Amino acid sequence: MNPGIRLHEVDRVSSTQTRLAARVRQGRAGAGDALRADLQTEGRGRSGGSWRSDAGGGVWLSVVLGAPRLDAPGVLPLSLGLAVARAVEALEPRASLLVKWPNDLFVELSGEEGGGWRGTGAGKVGGILCELVHPPLGAPVVVAGIGLNLRAPSGPGLSGTAGLDRVLDPCPTPGGLARVLLPGLEPLVAGAPARLSHEDLEELHRRSLLRGRRVEVGGHSGRVEGVDAHGALLLEDASGTRRILGGSLRPLLGTPHGPARPVEVDGEGRHPPPAPAAEPRTPSTPAGGIR
Repeated sequence: MNPGIRLHEVDRVSSTQTRLAARVRQGRAGAGDALRADLQTEGRGRSGGSWRSDAGGGVWLSVVLGAPRLDAPGVLPLSLGLAVARAVEALEPRASLLVKWPNDLFVELSGEEGGGWRGTGAGKVGGILCELVHPPLGAPVVVAGIGLNLRAPSGPGLSGTAGLDRVLDPCPTPGGLARVLLPGLEPLVAGAPARLSHEDLEELHRRSLLRGRRVEVGGHSGRVEGVDAHGALLLEDASGTRRILGGSLRPLLGTPHGPARPVEVDGEGRHPPPAPAAEPRTPSTPAGGIR
């Protein structure tokens, strides 16, 4: 086990996020404590949504991270997403996980899947939930929940989901994959960085599920350019480039990706203006904040 994270495991819990946050408020858990359950009966997602968490069906894990960056809340979910994607690809470099701002992970699907999530040709395999929690003494911390499907869940409204068993063969056990994730999470135990690095921004650009697509978010619509160094979404519309700090993206169907462009990111995480034409993204170019 990674020495920087103390992993506790249980068979069944309502929600790892709820239980670990309660322990923090009681002074019984702090930065570096983690909780994994084989089954969640009331798994949680962003904005009050639920997360299907069948026994043995995935990794249901929450970790306490210290010193949240309240001035750049979008950095932590994206940093966690990159850490998870890198850990999975260390097991299988061809896995090619994609990131959807601000906190979701996807894999590309083959044609028989009927278009994947909202016509993107990809299925959701994971999500990240970051919540600010106040212990009895000291500074607030973040409880970060990570849900990763090893098998695609079935049921109404779940057609856009997928499992990591599509890209990992053999597919690890939930406990085995949790232990693979821990080394990449340890640097975040001390807190999120103040900003995303140049290398992180380039990687997010390559991994972006919706780069070049027109989307709606927070009452605005426009074309996704990328993210900046503070974790904000960069959305191009008729008035220029907007910085979006939070919300859920909804692709506008029938609007293709823009052409792949060289990755150019300056010190502030800005990308060059998008090309005027649009064409479908090829498979070789893979397509937040704290509450």
